[in-house]
Amino acid sequence: MADVVYVPFLNYLRIATAAHARMVDYIKEKGAACCSGDDFSETADGFASIVVIYTAISLECYIHNYASRNLGEKYCKTHVDSMGLHTKWLVVPRLVTGKSIPVDHKGIELLQKLVKARNDTVHLKAANLKLDHWDEQTTRIDEHNRRVLRAAMKAFRCVGLLGRELASLDPGEELAKLLASFTESPDYSVEWVPDERDTDNGGGESGHR
Repeated sequence: MADVVYVPFLNYLRIATAAHARMVDYIKEKGAACCSGDDFSETADGFASIVVIYTAISLECYIHNYASRNLGEKYCKTHVDSMGLHTKWLVVPRLVTGKSIPVDHKGIELLQKLVKARNDTVHLKAANLKLDHWDEQTTRIDEHNRRVLRAAMKAFRCVGLLGRELASLDPGEELAKLLASFTESPDYSVEWVPDERDTDNGGGESGHR
């Protein structure tokens, strides 16, 4: 009987996919990532947070599963578990196949930005906004939201490129080919142009292409 592989990373990708679609629809409809009066959880900025976090969880889940299947759970617990997500994607393929994803690979570059956006989001600290530092503080918040939105827009490009490269290193890894299919997703980007919030906090997201 063939082995059954438990693939929870697909469930996380489904969550990210649903949020990504709502993120793009919001920007198309509103022409901005977050409009005054809208609940954050229903804005593009809110959906972008979900995309970033769940895509990162999915990539972490997948590469750990790949390592466990090929290197053994005991080895992973001792040598792989403590690695960061970016390091795992560089080291684990080399341990399994003897070949590495290049450090300058576009997928690795996007992964670094995804991890940065994930960390910025989950470790974001509460702050008391002070009137005498209002512009500085709101600008910092806007910059954070922009980083997260940029990473969310490229999240599936990241998944697809990493999957495609791993599949080339390990042709027998069918799940990597599944990840590689995400390269067929639209390659979204965003345009930063002035909107009505410029007079208040230094600018915002007003469109995409």
